[in-house]
Amino acid sequence: MTLTRAALGLSALMTLAAPAWAIDVAPGDYAIAPAGTNIGLLYWQHQSAGSFEINGAEVPASRAAVDVGVLRGLHYTEAFGMPALIQAVLPVVSFDTARLGGVDQPTRQGFGDLTLGFSVWPVQPDNPETGTTLGLTAFLTAPTGNYAFGEVSAGSGGWVLTPQVGLVQGLGGGLYLDAVLDVALSADHTEAGTRVSRSPAGQAQAYLRKQFGQATAVSFGVSSQRGGKV
Repeated sequence: MTLTRAALGLSALMTLAAPAWAIDVAPGDYAIAPAGTNIGLLYWQHQSAGSFEINGAEVPASRAAVDVGVLRGLHYTEAFGMPALIQAVLPVVSFDTARLGGVDQPTRQGFGDLTLGFSVWPVQPDNPETGTTLGLTAFLTAPTGNYAFGEVSAGSGGWVLTPQVGLVQGLGGGLYLDAVLDVALSADHTEAGTRVSRSPAGQAQAYLRKQFGQATAVSFGVSSQRGGKV
């Protein structure tokens, strides 16, 4: 693999919610809000990686660090006789470090890819405190971000469909188990005469959440990602 192809892989690794990877969720995301509810959210994350592998071989002296702000809007409604949610997610990316094999890579900062999501809840609890909530979501990510082939970019350059299933299980006493499973399916695209493809990327997430009120909660969880090879 050439250095250009390696830089593209580093971009896919470090961009928040990049189509090569699955969709991160926050604890409580699959709780149902009343129809007509509108919510605007702003997230900030700092991500870093101290190693990078190509075909199972580690590239020494590689490091990446990125700050990501995420704009998210949600509108709760009804569809097919079920609660439903329409949402949009847009990351804004700033790379602090992008080094591969000891060589600093060119970067493209700015807006990442826009993701649109549509959710429905076929299973709704009579009592959320102890009942089960099950939701289904389809995310579509468009290649709208600041992207350049061969550079570490805020965008990914390709379309992605990510089906997702989310479970909220009430345990009583304000305790909840949030579990989410999804898979990102990336469409192939051609850049500078090179065909770029990514294998499906799966992600499983689980959180134990203690809800103290509508606006206050504490949670602990784990997330595991597999696939997404460029």
